[in-house]
Amino acid sequence: QDLNRIQQVLFNLVGNAIKFTESGEINISCELRSEFLWFHISDTGIGIPSDKIERVFKGFEQVDNSNSKTHEGSGLGLAICLETVTLLGGKINLRSELGKGTIVSFYVPVSPPVDNTNQMPKL
Repeated sequence: QDLNRIQQVLFNLVGNAIKFTESGEINISCELRSEFLWFHISDTGIGIPSDKIERVFKGFEQVDNSNSKTHEGSGLGLAICLETVTLLGGKINLRSELGKGTIVSFYVPVSPPVDNTNQMPKL
């Protein structure tokens, strides 16, 4: 269940990176740090003005600049990502610079695998 939610978040974030990067790079990384799984998605796309960053996490909000007019969407993607990551016990962060790109990082706690080797099968 949690894996499906993480996949949904990644799908939304990578989709945004692709949508707003006409040329350049998109990088995706994942690392395990202590008890948290960290994800980083960065792009060299159009970026977001610093005074608009907080708005993109609100439902039905899109940054209104001339470059983003050509990119359709409901404006729900980042709001859903924020809600999902929060429900999973994690945090999400977005850094962006207009004309240079965006970096979105999020982490979620990972629980240790359950050891089922000593359990008797149920009959």
